[in-house]
Formats: sequence, structure tokens, C-alpha cells
Amino acid sequence: MKPVLRVVGLGPGDAELITRRTFDLLREAPVVRLRTRVHPAAAAFPDVASYDEFYERADSFDALYEAIVSDLIELARSAPDGEVVYAVPGSPVVAERTVELLMVCSDVTTVLEPAVSVIDVACAALGRDRWRVGCASLTRSPSRSAARPRSLVGLADLLVGDTGERRRSASEIHRRHGAASRRTER
Repeated sequence: MKPVLRVVGLGPGDAELITRRTFDLLREAPVVRLRTRVHPAAAAFPDVASYDEFYERADSFDALYEAIVSDLIELARSAPDGEVVYAVPGSPVVAERTVELLMVCSDVTTVLEPAVSVIDVACAALGRDRWRVGCASLTRSPSRSAARPRSLVGLADLLVGDTGERRRSASEIHRRHGAASRRTER
């Protein structure tokens, strides 16, 4: 039987927005990893290892995400019960490249758990139905293995603001966002 990677989402904010199932999985699973601790909900899981040090070593986001996926696969192969719980910021099904890579990997079975996403929060705050703002129109392109909402990039640009950020190094973005989250915690 193939090893299992169970992907959960930390939600769009602090731990109160994590689903009960995800919270239980993160507390009870023998092998758990966070993609990053640079997320408000990560504080609820102080003993869980993260991939933050991978950000410092990576030359690019592509190299970073490939290294994370390789490590997750090795962890799953050696896990006592053959399963790893992997937590990502937000939702596993919204703009998460490591999940896209895991989904096309034939070495493991990838299971995606439902989670609250930043899109849900934005639409609730704006009083908008996410299907009516364009998130329902999915497209597939030959270069992408997973469907992606057309408006997701536009929504991300609106929420993040700086589209030039995509060209910065993984470690630079991680350091900047880590410093910002530490300032807000004080």
C-alpha cells in the first residue's frame, strides 16, 4: 500500500478558524509537518516541525517546493503508520504549489482535507458570493496539472498588493513576512 500524505489547512488566520478535524489531526498524528511557522495558527502547534529552514536554503520557489515534496514523501515512506499530516497556510486547494506537486506524484496517496480559505474570508467580508465573483469558472491549461479559478490571481494581487513580490527570493519573502507576523504578535 502506498504511503499517505494527508494535507490540512491552517485557515486564513489564528487557530480559531481551523476545522476541528484538522486541529485533531495536527494534535494526534505521529508525524506532522508545517509548511511554515510564519502563520498565526502555527502558534497553536509549538512542537510541530516546519520547513522554515528550507526557505533559507532554496534558490527559488520551484526548488523550495520540490525539496519540501521530496522530504514529505521520504517521511511518509518511513512513518510508523505510513502517513504524514502536512499543514499548509490557508486551504490545501487554494494556491498551494506543494499540493499541486503532491497530487501528480504517483509514489504517495495524497488526501486533501477541507479548510477555510482566504477567499472565504474575503467574500464574507465583502458580502459576496464566491461563485458570482468568478471563482467558479475553472480553467485547465496544458502547463498546469490542477484547475485554478480565473479570478484567484486577481484576488491574490488585491489582497497581497505587491505583484512584484513573486520575483523575490523565497528566503527574502519568508524573512519579511516572519518579521511582520512577529511584530503583530507583540
